[in-house]
Amino acid sequence: MPILRTAIAILFLAMSFGEKASAQAEPELGIDKTTHGVVRQVKAKKRAQEYVRKRGWVQGENAKKDGGSFFVAIGVGTNTMTPTDPGWVGGRTFAFDEALLRAKAKLAEYIGIEISTSLKRDYERNMGKPTQKKEATAESDSSVPDDSIGKMKLLLQAKLDQALAKEGIKPDSPEAPKAVERFLRKKSMEKAVEAVAKARVSGVQVAKVFESKGEGKKGQIAVIAIQSDKLKRMADMVATENYSAIPPGKAKKPIMDQVPTDPAILSASFGVQQTRDENGRYVLISYGQSFPFIPDDEDELEMAIDAAQLEAKSGIRSFAGENVVVLQNSNKGTSLQTLTENMESRQFNQQDKKTIEASAESVNIHGIEVLMDEEMEHPFTGRQMVVSVAIWSPKGGLSARSLGEKMQEPSAQSAGSADSQQWGQADYGGGYQAEGADVDEDDF
Repeated sequence: MPILRTAIAILFLAMSFGEKASAQAEPELGIDKTTHGVVRQVKAKKRAQEYVRKRGWVQGENAKKDGGSFFVAIGVGTNTMTPTDPGWVGGRTFAFDEALLRAKAKLAEYIGIEISTSLKRDYERNMGKPTQKKEATAESDSSVPDDSIGKMKLLLQAKLDQALAKEGIKPDSPEAPKAVERFLRKKSMEKAVEAVAKARVSGVQVAKVFESKGEGKKGQIAVIAIQSDKLKRMADMVATENYSAIPPGKAKKPIMDQVPTDPAILSASFGVQQTRDENGRYVLISYGQSFPFIPDDEDELEMAIDAAQLEAKSGIRSFAGENVVVLQNSNKGTSLQTLTENMESRQFNQQDKKTIEASAESVNIHGIEVLMDEEMEHPFTGRQMVVSVAIWSPKGGLSARSLGEKMQEPSAQSAGSADSQQWGQADYGGGYQAEGADVDEDDF
């Protein structure tokens, strides 16, 4: 009898220990306790914020290992369509556009803060040092790069010097930093800084896209957008075809091997990303999505492919087009006042997007090539869709043509193309979450 009691006690303890261990393990795995094996739904915005944190970034200005800097912002858009609606895929594209525009508005805000902070820092560093006389127009200073933003920032400094002079304060005096801080809070100066910041938002790439849809809820798309000097130079290069603007970097895999083949990743890839090819040349990859209004109709499918290609190509044009707008509004003879007046109309909305695209159309951008068109079903809803991938390279499409030939050859790495993958179709009423292609910090 004692042996039986001991055995029962041991069995009871083992069962209790197992239940506690299981309870402790579930939160670590992110498993919903009520539904076995279902990952707990997390909104796209929260996942984007977590991704930024894990990369060691902050929303705003970030320092690079090479001493440079870049800006990170998150924007969110909502897909008001339901997965049962034929236009659901199109609703996702509109949600992405909305998210990217909001991210660009935040980038302008962060860049404006950085400009004001750096101006104050300059005056603090120059305390006690003899000041060199600056021309207010900045036209005669050959040391200033032939770059509209560089010239506009110099004009901001000249405007602050003039304001200091009116109050009898020398730029190198101890009183200057506090006075500059006061001037920067004035409406006219705030507008001038905002104008330069808006003009600086050109060459914006998508670092990553997150998508989510809770059960019975609207879909959400969160975009992490990045802006840096290197990306701006790339936008310059596309618009001006000055191929010496960015020297090659470290070689990576061929572009075709960098495009995601997993349907879950490819279906959540939008916008433009900068990367390098197997020769180290910097290349832009742009993702466009569309859908046939009538499922399983060949004519509708061909129109969807055309629309997806147009979307992918327009992404590259917009990338360069924002820089075209800046160049048009702030050429060598442009004053700070003129830039302020022109940039006041920039609202980072759909109308602003159309203006930028129209500006890009006025410039003959060579070298945009369609790399691939992938007809597929959305991996979570089963809706028919098309993803097109376009690229732009400094060699006017040379890389794209060579990669196009490579696509004709069988490859073990590309064997798992999107339409050869198998997946289970989810219930339309259920939730899902996905994320798009990733980026390499050395690329921007």
